[in-house]
Amino acid sequence: MLVLAALMAAFLISIGLNRSSAELSNEREDRNMTALKQAKAALIAYAASSEQYQRYQTPSTYFQPGALPCPDKDNDDGSSDCTGSTANSMIGRFPWGTLGVDDLHDASGERLWYALSQNFRKQKCPAANCTTINSDTQGQLTITDAATGAILASNVVAVVIAPGLAIQGQTRDSTPTSGVHNSAANYVESFSPGDLVHYSFAMTTLPTVSNNDRLIFITQADLMAAVEPVVTARIERDLKPALTTYWNQWSQAFPFPSKFNNPDPGTNGTSTTRAQSAYLGTPIDNPGPPAVPMVRGLLPITGAVTYPWSGGSVAKWGGTGGITVTVTPTCTPVAGPPISGLQCSFSADDGGSGSINNLSFQIQAQVGPNAGASLAVLPDQSNVVFTMNPCAGSCLLSAATLFGTLNATGVGTVNFQATLPISCVGCGTYDITVTIPDVTVSPSTSIAGPAGWFITNEWFRQTYYAVAPDLLPGGNGNCVSNPPCLTVGKLPPNFAVINDKQAILILAGRALNGTSRPSASFVDYLENANLNAAQSVTPYVYENRAGVPTSINDRVVVLSP
Repeated sequence: MLVLAALMAAFLISIGLNRSSAELSNEREDRNMTALKQAKAALIAYAASSEQYQRYQTPSTYFQPGALPCPDKDNDDGSSDCTGSTANSMIGRFPWGTLGVDDLHDASGERLWYALSQNFRKQKCPAANCTTINSDTQGQLTITDAATGAILASNVVAVVIAPGLAIQGQTRDSTPTSGVHNSAANYVESFSPGDLVHYSFAMTTLPTVSNNDRLIFITQADLMAAVEPVVTARIERDLKPALTTYWNQWSQAFPFPSKFNNPDPGTNGTSTTRAQSAYLGTPIDNPGPPAVPMVRGLLPITGAVTYPWSGGSVAKWGGTGGITVTVTPTCTPVAGPPISGLQCSFSADDGGSGSINNLSFQIQAQVGPNAGASLAVLPDQSNVVFTMNPCAGSCLLSAATLFGTLNATGVGTVNFQATLPISCVGCGTYDITVTIPDVTVSPSTSIAGPAGWFITNEWFRQTYYAVAPDLLPGGNGNCVSNPPCLTVGKLPPNFAVINDKQAILILAGRALNGTSRPSASFVDYLENANLNAAQSVTPYVYENRAGVPTSINDRVVVLSP
């Protein structure tokens, strides 16, 4: 009986010890995964942070959506360190200091390690090898199965590693600046540097004697799921005002879309290169017959345009008195200083009536087809320069207005109307000169403008643009049943009406069909109703993303109303 009791006690002790060992193993795994999940969440939050979308603050600092900090290379205070080759992926300690989070450790007490795909690193710009990050940017890291070598995940942007205790003869010390202390080989068994860009990490189901690394990773899909909604909101904040300004200045019209073609930036040196300067609107999509107007395509974001003056005339607009043109040609382009623009000279007199009262004039001049094909900005009427000789008392124009109109080919006409500061009986002749500053391209097309992040990171390659036919240059400015307005389904509840939209932008998001982009096919960019519209199946019906992102990730920004 004593022997039996002893055996039973030993058995119970053995079970207790085994249970404790399993519980400890589970606890270690939980601690590792908790730290790793916190690190992943912090990195994604950083990539989608509003701080990433600010415009240039200094010539050497630029914030970019989707960018991630470089690793901490010397394990001191968690500060990101991007020194070294800008062409390689990077590995080091998790940059907790830069992220502003806790100094995370794994279950063994070691700080977390972190690897970053080269083309997602946050890089000061402008500089050589600046990263261009948008929905087409691909992760360069790979996760494999440690047992079989099978690829578990590709297109990986970042990997966070809990290194565990030293195994396999690894040497570790506590000197932050030592090569031993900052060598990945002494901490990370899963890591294979490969060609210094395409790092590979071997994942195990459970720790083994040869690999006790615990991993968590961020794919491009993980990152863009958080970044793209914020980019859409920033497009509405930073780009919509430019199009609204255009609408207001050019008599309620939107510019022609740029033909879709292939938005390939041409980084591979092929003939498909399409620089930002090539994003110029065009009036006709299909020359027909019948001719089909360009109502959908890409945003005409080109900044490489000018608006030369063509012609110009001065005419009486109202009041009593006369306007006489005193120079030929009536209006002449002039280059500054002090001002570059269109200068018109004329004279005012009583016109045979014996008096001048509230005499108003109008200047009209054309600025060529680029006005309807790009984001042309009229000068502010307060910057119009006016001189009158002789001048008695106040020489300020009143009731001055400046606006533009567009014809069906995109030629713009600048109209300036004002009332002269003259009210007299038995008047003489007044010599008058008016200089209207040049039409310029919107600052939103520049890397130094309010949408600098959008331009530098080339989000315009994934930004689709559609306009109701009658809201194009030369249209009547009022979409009704024929020609139709745009209908946009699944808009937020604050949109009470969905079938009265005049113009929209669509951020196409990352490719959902597994096709490599850029490409010349709408199928690789748009989904559902948006794809049908692009292919002219239902040409004026669109859809905002709602529901499962694997079926549609197109996000709509309504420009008006």
